[in-house]
Amino acid sequence: MAAQALQEFELQRYDHSFSLMKKLLSKRPQDSKVYHNYCVVEFYLSNCKKSDQFNKKIAEVCKLARIDIQDLESLDDIDNCVVLYNQSVALYHFHQFHSAIYVLDKVFQFIEPLEENLARNICFLLLECYLSVYQPKKALCLVGYIETVLFADSKNCYRSSQIDENNENGQSEAFKRKLQLYKAKCYAMMKTSKACKREIKNLMSSGSTVQNIPAFYLKSQLEYQRGNYRKALKLLNSVTLPDDISKYFRETGDCLPAIFYNNVGCIHFYMGKPNLGHFYTKKALTEFEIEILKMCDSSDNKLSSLPLHLLSISIPHQLMYNIGIQYLQAKKFHKAFTFFVEVVKSYHSNPRLWLRIAECCIHINKPDCMDEYVECKKKSFIKSKVNSGPHSKLIMNSSALGKQSSEDSKNSSNLESPSLQYAMLCLKNALFLVGEHNSSNNTGDSVSNLQSSSEDIDTTTSDVNNILSVLPANFLQGPEILSLRNSILAACSYVALSLGEVILAHEYAKTLLSQPRISAAHKFLAHQYAGESLLIMDRITEAVEHFNYQCANEIELAFPVSSSEISLKHQMRFDTKLNEKIDDGSRPVGNIPNWLPNTISSAKFVSQYNLAVAYAVREEWNKAMECLTQMNPNGKVPPQALSLLIYVESHSSAEDIKATVQQYLSADIV
Repeated sequence: MAAQALQEFELQRYDHSFSLMKKLLSKRPQDSKVYHNYCVVEFYLSNCKKSDQFNKKIAEVCKLARIDIQDLESLDDIDNCVVLYNQSVALYHFHQFHSAIYVLDKVFQFIEPLEENLARNICFLLLECYLSVYQPKKALCLVGYIETVLFADSKNCYRSSQIDENNENGQSEAFKRKLQLYKAKCYAMMKTSKACKREIKNLMSSGSTVQNIPAFYLKSQLEYQRGNYRKALKLLNSVTLPDDISKYFRETGDCLPAIFYNNVGCIHFYMGKPNLGHFYTKKALTEFEIEILKMCDSSDNKLSSLPLHLLSISIPHQLMYNIGIQYLQAKKFHKAFTFFVEVVKSYHSNPRLWLRIAECCIHINKPDCMDEYVECKKKSFIKSKVNSGPHSKLIMNSSALGKQSSEDSKNSSNLESPSLQYAMLCLKNALFLVGEHNSSNNTGDSVSNLQSSSEDIDTTTSDVNNILSVLPANFLQGPEILSLRNSILAACSYVALSLGEVILAHEYAKTLLSQPRISAAHKFLAHQYAGESLLIMDRITEAVEHFNYQCANEIELAFPVSSSEISLKHQMRFDTKLNEKIDDGSRPVGNIPNWLPNTISSAKFVSQYNLAVAYAVREEWNKAMECLTQMNPNGKVPPQALSLLIYVESHSSAEDIKATVQQYLSADIV
């Protein structure tokens, strides 16, 4: 009966196979293998749509077979490998990639005595899991094992007939192309352009037009990584799509229209056109929703309305992440915040995503700092003058000082409102995920503590082998992790200072200054934030030491990278392109306008102003005046600097006040 049920299953007559398995199960209800096969046939009978029910029944099979998923050290029965493989398939499609890797690693110990097709399926599933968590080096090692061991074994097998040999050759070619595609994906993740280009060339030299679609997209991605955006667009437009896109989607899980529009959106984004990029990315999201609706049943339960292999598609949240980034770059901070808050529900272990949410909150509460640097012309700076002679007093116009109350943001009770308090919460999450010491990559899985040592993140060193998962983006490693931590610490210090938590702001700034490597911009900001917090704490002498820091180089975010860190060569090439002029006049991505200081002169201006404030608090009026006069008198002068200048002169020589004001203001204002 079991053999007959297997035959019916292989002929895809699942209803007949299910009836036979039902009879067999009634005779052997405690047989875990029979119950497992019964569950598989039942799942296929539902067109692989009752995923939640299948996952629960596989757990029951494991319990019946006395398999503890949380502790597989005692696994010794090779027959249980089939059950564990199916369990891993379910875990993979439910996005529990690290749990699937944990199970597959145990099954892999029995790979040699396993049946050949099962062994290949296990290896390919493990490859998919490695790529899903951005571990291309492990995937490449596994590809090498498959090529040298599994394919070598299949070539040595005896073939009973010419037909078997032809079938084997056909399967071998298909597997070879599949492995070449995996290698190309790995090299693309590692940004190893030469090796990736070689594998893509081998792929495109054979195969049909439809088979070469992934190769075309990879080639376009390669040009995109090199910064050749127009060439990448040209390659995307040259891809010939299959006649039945829905069928291709059902078979492969790749929604080609969504992939195309998303890639076009990313290219336009990096060409400095975030609004156009957002247009195409939203179009990609619409195309995906149209295709997925064709696959869904009328059931409200998503786990029962889609086939299992389509559940693993995380395109919607990936597209929403891209849309959020594009909105952030386009200065539409409220919209970016809305998308990021939705995406973080799926990628809550991404520290960079938490930083992006905090950046949205910061920008919403302070869209730019140009008001603090604009010239004071055409502003009613002095409201009135009372009394006369030695008793005369000037009443300043507080509206001209550009002060903005942040009480609403401080006292906001809504945890998901774009307030500075929520920004601080997000930044603390980001800092925790990056880790102050060696820590494992936290993915939220129940077995995350059982990951291999290569996933450990040593963020206190510059070892390029240390990686940090920032799904849905590519992984970070070595100095990239250090740079991310520096950005988080700088934002933490700023937000704490804005909220009046000066002790906390000083601690964050001190921690930032203690980092082994730090960009010029972050170092300058750390000194200013530390000085401001110390000034508020009335530790004037220490504050003056920080304010006296002078930038020797340009104010830039370029992270200092040693020559041995070849993993960031692409990023360094990309950074140089940020300063290139684009022919159509668009602004390169990453160049945020309306934020100062962005030059040595403006940084010196800020330092001198803060020094003047410190000296004024200590009533050292001559030193304060000296700092104020060193500021550029012909450049942009913020209202705060002019008010301080008037205040200092009022303590030294009241006769010079009007002349000083007229130096900066037009005559009709005073």
